Amino acid sequence: MGAVLVTFAAATTVAPAYAAVSCGHTLEFYKTQYEVSVFENVSCNGSVYAIYSKVEFYRPEIRKGSKWCEPARSCTSVAGMVNTPGTQTYCARAHGEWFKDYMDLPPGTSQALKPIEACTTA
Repeated sequence: MGAVLVTFAAATTVAPAYAAVSCGHTLEFYKTQYEVSVFENVSCNGSVYAIYSKVEFYRPEIRKGSKWCEPARSCTSVAGMVNTPGTQTYCARAHGEWFKDYMDLPPGTSQALKPIEACTTA
């Protein structure tokens, strides 16, 4: 069985403009016979100091992934789990954030992306 990529473009959200830069994110599922992975893809319309991409499965169990990218225009994190026999629903959520410049650090002073969620079956 070949790999299947499922993109949820409808799950895209965009953070408010901040100094002429804005960022958005999407969730994508990648399924094979043996594994299900979810990716949060964060992209910005300009260069930013850093992006912190955070994605997690919350159903059927919790599996987390994150990645810190700097300087960046995009960043992708991934979480994966074993694809069990039979049909199962896998749900994930993403809630990344980005930093315009070093003055936005520490976390909590960042531009948060609106959390998004999506589910798929495998």
